[in-house]
Amino acid sequence: QRREALHALGALADVRALPALERGLTDPAAQARLAAVEAISSYVARGLARPERLAASLADADPALCLAAIRALDPQTRTALGERGAPPASVAAAEASPRPGPGEPRDVIAPNLLAKLVERAGDPEPEVRASALRVLARLQGARSLQVLTHALDDTDERVRLAAIAALGDCGAAGAVPILRARTRGPVRQALTAIAALSRSADPAAAGALGALVSDPALPWLPAQPVPSAAERGP
Repeated sequence: QRREALHALGALADVRALPALERGLTDPAAQARLAAVEAISSYVARGLARPERLAASLADADPALCLAAIRALDPQTRTALGERGAPPASVAAAEASPRPGPGEPRDVIAPNLLAKLVERAGDPEPEVRASALRVLARLQGARSLQVLTHALDDTDERVRLAAIAALGDCGAAGAVPILRARTRGPVRQALTAIAALSRSADPAAAGALGALVSDPALPWLPAQPVPSAAERGP
């Protein structure tokens, strides 16, 4: 019943429901906590709540809850959810754009929340680590390079592949040579690195993709390289 009630509060899209939804984040039942995370995620996506409201769930012992909170911070997820319905500007402003106090973070994603996300990149659960890496790359950009590079040696293949893919999204100047080196490895790793290079906005990615065509270590590549993001244009 609590889960259904939290789902109903989420569907209201009313900032007055946020205190009740936040209490749901600490509910003893995991399904109720998950319902609260999903409801608050939809509020964040629509501009009705700040991402900081999900901070507690990033530390949840249940991997499913942690994953749901991480994915809610993903800009792509928030865009998709937000497109389902934008709130009236006056309602959104009441929660999403408060006047910052002295020393209060003004970033869309506050530093303390990013720090929790970095912690999750070292989570015992591989799927949590992989999701954290993908979201960090989209939120922090080039600042995520060190975390992503460290994850390239993870013991789990899913995490290593997620780190390679994320390097194509982070926009760091040092990502292209790292990705180029990863094309020399198992086919799955190489394909992930090539796809990441094709998404990279770094102009150097085009040269790296072109060089792959004549690389004798990659005889299975097509004759024409995949165009990079820079070559494709906006």
